[in-house]
Amino acid sequence: MRALRLIFLGALGMVAGCGGCESCFGKPEAGDDAAFTTTATTPDAGAKEAAAESPREEDAGAEAAAPAATAATPLPQIARPKLPKSMAVGAFQSCGVYDGPLCEKTCEKGACRQECDGVNCELSCKGGYCSQLCGPVATCKLSCPGGHCVQVCSKPEGCTKDCAGGDCE
Repeated sequence: MRALRLIFLGALGMVAGCGGCESCFGKPEAGDDAAFTTTATTPDAGAKEAAAESPREEDAGAEAAAPAATAATPLPQIARPKLPKSMAVGAFQSCGVYDGPLCEKTCEKGACRQECDGVNCELSCKGGYCSQLCGPVATCKLSCPGGHCVQVCSKPEGCTKDCAGGDCE
């Protein structure tokens, strides 16, 4: 009971103008020997101190226009080859550092897509019309005997492409 009373009195001591008088709490008990002190402040005191400080102007537009020093290398966008009307969209594979040192995908029917970063990737597209996106920390190999395949690499020296038949990019 005493602990709750102490907490309540302490909380009221924070309210401006309340000193915890006997009219609110009654007479103190024999074992109550804690003394409470309160400090009253005017609400305008904090505002005057804040106004005394020089205002700091910020321009969010200027900050957004400045390039970030730690901007990540953006992955290039890849356009899928236009599929013939009779061909359905094939499988999709995305590989990263947690998928292992090598990601392999064999696409028998064609129209498959593979995106890799941080690993070695190999895509074999026998049906053609496949696309491969290779990030800046990956090495990629695209084998496309069916033709009409697209390979986009962030780091061209890490990519090889073998394309037979049709136009390949």
